[in-house]
Amino acid sequence: MQHHHRKKIKVDPKIVNVQQTLESADLPAPCKTMLLAMIPHSLCVPQNLRSEPQSRAVEMVGEVYDAIELKLKNTAEAENAKVLEIEASKGTMDAATTEAETRHSASSATVDSCKAVLAECFSTANERKLALVASQESERTGNLPGFAAEEEHQGLKAALEEHLKVLKEGSFETGSAKRHLDALLPLATKLTDESLVTALPSTCIKPPAERSTFDNMVIDQLESSLVSRLTQLSSEIEAEKPAKSQRAAEVATAQQMLKDAEIAQQKSSDDTASALTAQKDSLAVLELAKADAAAFKPTLRKAKEAAEEAQAEFELFHDNCRVSCFDSLKMKVSVEATPAPTETTTETTKGEEFVSTTVADVTIGGC
Repeated sequence: MQHHHRKKIKVDPKIVNVQQTLESADLPAPCKTMLLAMIPHSLCVPQNLRSEPQSRAVEMVGEVYDAIELKLKNTAEAENAKVLEIEASKGTMDAATTEAETRHSASSATVDSCKAVLAECFSTANERKLALVASQESERTGNLPGFAAEEEHQGLKAALEEHLKVLKEGSFETGSAKRHLDALLPLATKLTDESLVTALPSTCIKPPAERSTFDNMVIDQLESSLVSRLTQLSSEIEAEKPAKSQRAAEVATAQQMLKDAEIAQQKSSDDTASALTAQKDSLAVLELAKADAAAFKPTLRKAKEAAEEAQAEFELFHDNCRVSCFDSLKMKVSVEATPAPTETTTETTKGEEFVSTTVADVTIGGC
């Protein structure tokens, strides 16, 4: 009797599994309590012996299983879609890496050519600086004789107009004749003969009215020597003008060429700076593309693991909880023959209890 009682309260592991499933389901507490309370009076009753309300109660538990299964199935599908999306992204990612590599090698080639041009520009600018210095020096040395002639020309012109004219006319103030004479004597020494230089001091200090024919001849001789030299210098200066202009033009050209070289150098310097920036940017893009490519396999592996896990979780629930436990209990029928009118209720209950535990255990096995 004691043994039979212990047998009677033995709990079917399938029922335990259903109870655990309901307890862990995402349901309001009152719902859970109600469904759990209904199990012994609905799911535990064989299918062919259930009343309409008992069948409805079983359907309600089935709806909870449907919801759990749907959620697990959707999760598995979503995880699998992620795997497909990652796999599909490989082509785009590879193309992006190839494009980034092409762009970076092109930007690096641009940097190299810009640097070569810049070096050439530096070299040209340096050459042109030296060329300008040389042309300025050439102008300076080339102009020296001309400057000397111009200075002498100015000196002679002043001597004729400011000194000789005054002495010749005698319009000098008393005592000032010596100053005019001192300005003329070095020129007379250079341009006329010695006898005229010797006669000049006594001639010049005489008033015009007191001068002899010889005195006048001395003054005229000096004047014609100075005028003659002045004419000679004028023609020398005139003759020198084209060469002087040519030298000035060469300096101007050299200056312009240097300016052009400096502009080109500045432009090349700017181009090189831009090219370096572009190279830096393309390298950053390439590194990102490479990082994406490197992360692809681990990312895909992780996504596949997650998808497999979600699928396994769905299948585990479906096979071990749904089919093996809930469906097994839901579909279970009483195999005992229709009771004869003579049998007692107690015996029937015993028989049902026996069938409900043993048949189901044999057919499916615990969850």
